[in-house]
Amino acid sequence: MLDRPQHIPENPGSYRFLNSKDEVIYVGKALNLKNRVSQYFQNQSSLSDRIRQMVSEATRVEWIIVPTELDSLLLEHSFIQEFQPKYNVMLRDDKTYPYIAVTVKENWPRVFMTRSTKSKQTKYFGPYVKVTQARESIELIEKVIPLRSCNDKKFNFHSKEGKPCLLFHIKRCVGPCIGAITQDEYKCLVDDMLKVLGGNIEPIEEATKKQMESFANDLDFERAAFWRDRLLNLSLVKEQQVVVGSKQDEIDILGLFKSNLQIGVHVLRVRSGRIVGSSSLSLDGGDDLSDEEISSQLIELIYEIKPKSVPAKEILVNAVPKDIEVINEWLIREKGSNVTIKVPKRGHKHKLLETANENAKSDIERQSIFRSKDVQARTKQLQDLMDGLNISSSLYRIECYDCSHLQGTNYVGSMIVFNDGLPAKNEYRRFKVSLPKNDDFGAIAEVLERRLRRLVKPSLLSEVPLTENEDGALKSKRSFERVPDLIVIDGGKGQLSSVGSVLKKLQLDIPVVSLAKKLEEVFVPNKSIPIVFPPGSDALFLLERVRDEAHRFAITFHRERRNKEMVQSVLDGIFGLSEVKRKKLLKEFGSVNSLRAMSFEQINAIDWLSDKIKLDLYEKLHS
Repeated sequence: MLDRPQHIPENPGSYRFLNSKDEVIYVGKALNLKNRVSQYFQNQSSLSDRIRQMVSEATRVEWIIVPTELDSLLLEHSFIQEFQPKYNVMLRDDKTYPYIAVTVKENWPRVFMTRSTKSKQTKYFGPYVKVTQARESIELIEKVIPLRSCNDKKFNFHSKEGKPCLLFHIKRCVGPCIGAITQDEYKCLVDDMLKVLGGNIEPIEEATKKQMESFANDLDFERAAFWRDRLLNLSLVKEQQVVVGSKQDEIDILGLFKSNLQIGVHVLRVRSGRIVGSSSLSLDGGDDLSDEEISSQLIELIYEIKPKSVPAKEILVNAVPKDIEVINEWLIREKGSNVTIKVPKRGHKHKLLETANENAKSDIERQSIFRSKDVQARTKQLQDLMDGLNISSSLYRIECYDCSHLQGTNYVGSMIVFNDGLPAKNEYRRFKVSLPKNDDFGAIAEVLERRLRRLVKPSLLSEVPLTENEDGALKSKRSFERVPDLIVIDGGKGQLSSVGSVLKKLQLDIPVVSLAKKLEEVFVPNKSIPIVFPPGSDALFLLERVRDEAHRFAITFHRERRNKEMVQSVLDGIFGLSEVKRKKLLKEFGSVNSLRAMSFEQINAIDWLSDKIKLDLYEKLHS
């Protein structure tokens, strides 16, 4: 294990943990580097499983001093983008969303749809969930405000020819290429376009209505009909932008939903009281974070690591972010004006947040149903995996293995089973690993040998005791009787090599792969170069889902063992505290940590314990 470094400065800064290969595996920030970095080397039980694993893997820690905590935040962002550390929380999005762009800095600005938001000379509106939604919005708005949509090459061609394109003739462009409009008049149209896209439609609507009524009063019905049609198109644009608040509302709502496999995020963007954009995302690696930490990470990722979007005046979240002062200072710096982060408790903003949370839940469930329950989708996932791994036989049964530990203690292993692309929870198994030290390669080898040797010697099946699964039902021995079509290991080349040795020893020919989490690289035996499936592909989705389920199952078992051991070590040995009273304590107060946080007066108020037990309990908890 990495020793606590000496002479850590007490300045603000960013720190990095590196492994034996000099790879950056975790990046953090701190107002006081000494206090923050030292926390990783004190009470290990206070750290999450993910961070404990990171510390056990790290061989070196280094830091950079900066003038302020805000600078440390910016430096942390820069390092995360550069190194993509595997133990940092990452924002994952399997697609880029369409935006409507207006090139405001050009002589003749144009409006078009794009998926890139990099140009500083352009204003972007969105994102839109669907391409068709963005295109329909552009078509409707062009009927009211006919700016040019052609690229510069086409614009210059028609300018030289002195002839406009078809859009001019159907009144979908005002013809700036042939000088049919002055720049001042065109600028007014651009301003109107920005207002409409920003949700501020009412002023344009009022002006259009006056024009229509003016021509109607002059009995010029042809022109009145023209402005009537524009008014109708404005109404259609308003229908696309759902009203959810007052005209002054400029809000970003960050909805959240936690599932076993991932954290869903749904962002709603409200401008002038209307929803003008939304996007669905997911957090990778944040399952062990508190709600406050998730809010902090989410804000940082959305407004920095993603293609930058300017924060709204108000940001609604589910929990007050950790380090809210420095995050708020950074957001104000990004926006150039005041930004407020709120956790709404009532009113229409609270309903907005609930709506975003429901959308996040719906996104996760819809994706899961579409990609996991649908027979055609499952068939495609399995077929793509077979093609990618060059496996000719069917992939009905997939087994995945993972190990979990805390610095070599309470080592456990998990075996999960997917049949025909679906989890078969009644066939999951859990293993207590006997290794006395931190040895990931040895642990995975032990687990695989204990499972696979029963295929070589069926008589050993009688030695397998029936154990309880997650639902409390007895597990069947059949889980060890069936030969897997594919074995998946959570890890890299080292874990794969260990499994290969077991298969060779038992003389078994079973396809096996390992999935390295950092870059989602798939390693196969006898090949130094990994297989890299495209992000978001069906094959990678299935492998990730199998791997994440094995990790979750192993972590759950590890926590059970650790908590049981902690309870036994702390509460055992107190004379007079029977098993019944121990269970009653934990049921009433939740956990040993909750008891430890209680004052002596609070413990003394437990009327069903004797004075002697209360005193011994308090001393034992605080020894």
